[in-house]
Amino acid sequence: MLRLILLVWLALGASAAAQVVTVRSGEHDGFTRLVLTFPEPGGWDLGRTGDGYAFRARASRWRYDISTVFDLIPRDRLSALWVDPESGALRMGLGCDCHAIATPFRAGIVVVDIKPGPAPENSPYEQAIANAGASMPPVAAPATLRPRQRPGDFLPPVPAPVPTVMIRPETRLPALRLPDARAADLQARLLRELSRGIAAGALEPSASPIRVPTEPDSSGPRLLPVPSEPAAPATHLRLHSAQGGPEEALSDSGQTCISDDRLDVPAWGNDQPPAVQIASARARLLGEFDKPDPDKVIGLARLYIHLGFGAEAQAELRAWSPVGSDVPLLTSLAAIVDGRHATTIFDGMHGCNGRAALWSVLASSALPDPAQTDRAAVVRAFSELPLGLRRQVGVPLADRLLAAGMTDDAQSVRDGIGRAIERPDETLAILDAGLHLRSGEPEAAEKELDHVVGNDGPMAARALAALVESQIARGVAPDAAQILQLDSMLHEQRGSVDEPALRRALAKALVLDGQATRALGQLAAADPTIVPSLWELLAKNGDDMSVAEQAASAGDTARDLPAPIRRTVARRLIDAGFPGLASNWLTGLTDDASVLLQAHAALATRDARASLRSLAGHTGTEAESLRARALEQLGDLPTAHAAWIAAGNQTEAERTLRLAGRWSELGPADPQIAPLLAAQTTVEDGADTAPGQLARTRQLLDSSGATRSAIGALLAAREVP
Repeated sequence: MLRLILLVWLALGASAAAQVVTVRSGEHDGFTRLVLTFPEPGGWDLGRTGDGYAFRARASRWRYDISTVFDLIPRDRLSALWVDPESGALRMGLGCDCHAIATPFRAGIVVVDIKPGPAPENSPYEQAIANAGASMPPVAAPATLRPRQRPGDFLPPVPAPVPTVMIRPETRLPALRLPDARAADLQARLLRELSRGIAAGALEPSASPIRVPTEPDSSGPRLLPVPSEPAAPATHLRLHSAQGGPEEALSDSGQTCISDDRLDVPAWGNDQPPAVQIASARARLLGEFDKPDPDKVIGLARLYIHLGFGAEAQAELRAWSPVGSDVPLLTSLAAIVDGRHATTIFDGMHGCNGRAALWSVLASSALPDPAQTDRAAVVRAFSELPLGLRRQVGVPLADRLLAAGMTDDAQSVRDGIGRAIERPDETLAILDAGLHLRSGEPEAAEKELDHVVGNDGPMAARALAALVESQIARGVAPDAAQILQLDSMLHEQRGSVDEPALRRALAKALVLDGQATRALGQLAAADPTIVPSLWELLAKNGDDMSVAEQAASAGDTARDLPAPIRRTVARRLIDAGFPGLASNWLTGLTDDASVLLQAHAALATRDARASLRSLAGHTGTEAESLRARALEQLGDLPTAHAAWIAAGNQTEAERTLRLAGRWSELGPADPQIAPLLAAQTTVEDGADTAPGQLARTRQLLDSSGATRSAIGALLAAREVP
């Protein structure tokens, strides 16, 4: 019987212990937090009362342990906390114009945040809660102690004389000891908390040790001199808040950072199978009257994001439309998880020292600036993600880091996945290929990518696009089999994150395959951002007829291209014999390089005057050469000769002299040739000096022979061009 009574007593004691709800508190930047830990999950309500809020568990068996709540927080927001003896509700008295928001953190844990200011619109916690109990009775003020009136004959006692004690210099005082016996326990707690802070990353020990002054004789008390000025802060410890304190609330650019507790993605799921987690979350989704619980909807969306299901999270948020400050945040996270650019909620946060830096880098459509990005925070936030989510966002994150020149951080991303898996897989192969390309090893990268394409796994489409891009960059045109495979995969991957890369790779392959019409038509219409790269590839590698055909059909859309690409196409058109079409591509460009090309195109169309108008005010070797050619077309050989001299081209200048018949100015190597040639080039048209026509004919023949000899000598003295 005694054993039975003992077992019953133990069971009742354990049951009573299991019914206690532990309430802990914490003071944060801008709000006060209460954390209620239940022994098991259960329903609860939070609502308004006359003096604050009331929290009531739907199971009446719970008891609340609030003994340590005010050990860590002041009473400026939460002024009072008590349990109503009749209703059992946890009452919260407010000391400011504040509002409370309750959030289910995990199974059996509820977080209540008390923040200043009015509550959010349509907050479910602003409704009055019924039968919460009476308000807390006012605490009686202590009685005021008043001194009694002294009697009239009261005389103050004369203090006894204090004996003077002389201490000799050689006398040693006993060593000082702490009078409080709790000092050892306090020291142990302090060391334990410092160790936890260092392990959590909140404390950073300095490399320089603390220097403590020592004295030769340590048996007596040590007197430290009082500095005349305030001492500088200690440098042996650097303290910062692991959750983001006031100094970390802003990024380097001044953007307010989202706190880490709102981005605690690892805590939004557990180690159970995904199907079990989703089923459990959906089972608690609907509450009384089949109305969705906003907290449960948000919890389900968080779970989907934790598992990497961005589209499912967005679908739940659209279907139930919960109200809360985290709804836009979760919507953006869901888009990022699926590889789509998010809204501006993360703009400018890549410099935050927290989890927001990672999501800002993934969300932005522009590459991150290494100088303004907290790269350590990005890698740290990525490393703590669940493995499945790491593998899902690791490749796009590494791509962005590599494109921005942050190779070491991309390598850290790769290692963060490699340490968590037993053997390399497709994700690691894609990351390794990106690192090889960044290191200037395209052949090694293409080997990795070709292996992934051959396995035909989930990463095959991404790998094929990267493989073709690498080959084109090396000057290797894709074969027909690769073009067919790209075309089929593009149809399969419609709407996926790999569709843009596949379309870009297919368009470039078609340009090199002679199918520029489809590339610049159908594919470019679906993604206009690829048009400049296609025109640049066509101008450098396409055949003359393809370049001319596409340039003629471009029309006014050519003016939307960057000036360097327009100049490249125009030069290719001039070389191919289409100078008039090249002039159309240069219309509106006023830079020096474009003006020289316009003058070149005008010369090719035999419009020397238009060429000279374009060259007005321009100097330099190329401008003077074009001016000389334009003057030659107009027949102004002396001025053309001067332009060739200004261009520094002596060969062309001498050619102009020969065209002008100015042989005496040529200055050949043999000085006897020029006078001879000059004497023989003039045929007198005066009266006959010889009698008869036969004598005149003989004279002309002799002159022709002398001229031929002079020209032969001149040609022999010069190199054949």
